Amino acid sequence: MRPVGATDEELNEWTVKVIEMLKPTIAKGFPEYGFPIVDPFSLDKFDYKQKFGPVQINLAVRNIQIQGFSKFNTVKLMFDTQEKLMFFIFEVPELNIDAIYKASGTAVLFPITGSGPAHLKIRNFLK
Repeated sequence: MRPVGATDEELNEWTVKVIEMLKPTIAKGFPEYGFPIVDPFSLDKFDYKQKFGPVQINLAVRNIQIQGFSKFNTVKLMFDTQEKLMFFIFEVPELNIDAIYKASGTAVLFPITGSGPAHLKIRNFLK
């Protein structure tokens, strides 16, 4: 559905308009095209282990719910049709993350331990 004969700049502008037009429906995803639900975005688990350096940690995060991705703003979008490249920058004004975590390890000589519900609020994500 590319505008026929469009310059890269015209293609950039057209694509931003299409993205903005689709923005209200993006949160629901497009399962028929393999595009997942993005708001809320769910992850079953995330595990992280660092066993070297002054900080050693085991982190297990479960039942992760992330809200706010659908409120993104398109900062920059550029096509280079000669090189077949696309470059884009999006910003998300605020993400809210809820999960259950369990952490253990050490930071220098101090122990790290904790578990329970976690809530993170991240502002200006990817800005």
